[in-house]
Amino acid sequence: RVFFFFSFLTILLSCSGDDGDSLSGKGASGQKEASIPVTVVNLKFFPEPADSLPIGITAEFQAIAVLSDASEQNVNDLALWTSSMTSIATVTTDATDRGRVTGVALGTTQITATFGDFSATYSLTVTDARLLSMSFKPAFVDLSVPKGRKPLYELDGTFSDGSTIPIQLDATFLSSDASKVTFAANEATTLNEGVVNISASLETVSATTTLTITPKVLDSIAVVGPHQNLTLAKGKTNLYQVEPTYSDNSHTPAVTPVWTTTDPLTASFSGNTITALLVGTVTVTADVSGITATTGLTIGPAVVESIVIDPSHQSLQIPKGLNQGYLAMGIMSDGTSENISGTAVWTSSDTNVATLVGNV
Repeated sequence: RVFFFFSFLTILLSCSGDDGDSLSGKGASGQKEASIPVTVVNLKFFPEPADSLPIGITAEFQAIAVLSDASEQNVNDLALWTSSMTSIATVTTDATDRGRVTGVALGTTQITATFGDFSATYSLTVTDARLLSMSFKPAFVDLSVPKGRKPLYELDGTFSDGSTIPIQLDATFLSSDASKVTFAANEATTLNEGVVNISASLETVSATTTLTITPKVLDSIAVVGPHQNLTLAKGKTNLYQVEPTYSDNSHTPAVTPVWTTTDPLTASFSGNTITALLVGTVTVTADVSGITATTGLTIGPAVVESIVIDPSHQSLQIPKGLNQGYLAMGIMSDGTSENISGTAVWTSSDTNVATLVGNV
């Protein structure tokens, strides 16, 4: 799996333009330049590892591939993590939390992440430093979030050796009101509006802050399924609808977006009703206070909506053996009329009395 992905990065990750050419496109002469493949040139950790880690504390790292175009890509899901001395520090290798290092006993070990032909290693010393105090990171002090949000709390611990280390993976988090906020590890789930106290504890040390849950907010809107990428005949109308999704994953109340198209001459809105004016394609956009949803609309030629036989050809009396041509007009979806006598299918209710060939 690892080596396959490395090959994929090496061969397929290229800087390409819209037509598949390299990002540099055409040179001064106008000729297309050769595509330049992007390859892995190095592997590094994020964040930068500390030299030491107290016993029982867990640090989390990501394996980052540095590419030949100077960009970076997280490859942690495909990296192989190892500790040279698992009796001193362990590192998780399962897909959900790969790269988590936990101090087990005093000593030094080498932590290595490997991806393809590249590896990154750092030396970790596990210490017996004691936790003296802890504090919530500033972004999580007296936090205020809409109902439904799930903030991942971050916590710093200060140790007896003077080090300050993130300890949210080891601390226990509690809410003063489980009807408003619950925790799974350091992830809070906000259930109802209100203010709660959030406490974090590890060993005999603790810290508290408040969390305010405000009313739910609109996160996104989506054009309702039947109205996505419609094809309408010229002159036809369609009543568009959107489904809102709020921060608590609910879909009510309904919203009233502003509807627009990329070409009002081809298709235009009145409220949420669009009228197809010309043959062509447009993009339809719904906007609710800057939250948008788009879909495509294709407008085809006008179609026949009703047929009128020329009044002078109705209730005719035709002498036996004579021919009579009939005239039929199609009333089109765009309000125009069109002679469809030659394309319409004509039938007689009694072919023993009269037969038809085309419209005659």
